[in-house]
Amino acid sequence: NGVLVAAAVLDNAGSIHSLTRERLEHVVGTKVFGSLVMSRVFAERKLDFLVFSSSMSTQLYHNRFGQVCYVTGNSFVEAVPLSRDWQGTQVTTVAWDDFLQYGMSIRAANAFAERTRHGEVSLMERVHSFTPTQGGIIFERCVSAGFPQVYISTTDLAARIEHDAEV
Repeated sequence: NGVLVAAAVLDNAGSIHSLTRERLEHVVGTKVFGSLVMSRVFAERKLDFLVFSSSMSTQLYHNRFGQVCYVTGNSFVEAVPLSRDWQGTQVTTVAWDDFLQYGMSIRAANAFAERTRHGEVSLMERVHSFTPTQGGIIFERCVSAGFPQVYISTTDLAARIEHDAEV
């Protein structure tokens, strides 16, 4: 008996200098207002869990060129479980790594390849990712763990953060 909130918009606007107010409101607003609305709707209802979907981009933001709105929106989402007393509902934010075969990371990789005139490339072979089946198992573990925030990294997260900061 629970709800998964996974609202997101692909943020591929490029350099922050080309960012428009409309794009900012669209990408950040999807995460922020989606989280606020769902928080309000389910604040008084007894659920076993309420899970908000975030991204590892909040920890690995140095190499997320052109995704400032996406990182900002996810940073907001990660504060939601800590923002109030949820009256017995387990509220968690899961910051996901990339899915191997599906999702926004595939669309972002292909959009980047298209913008840079490299054609469609499979950047997923070079990033840390997992399958949808593994994602289902991970989701079940996150819900049952009882933590307000969980970061899903397929390799040593501390090493990835250190490497990300150096790049």
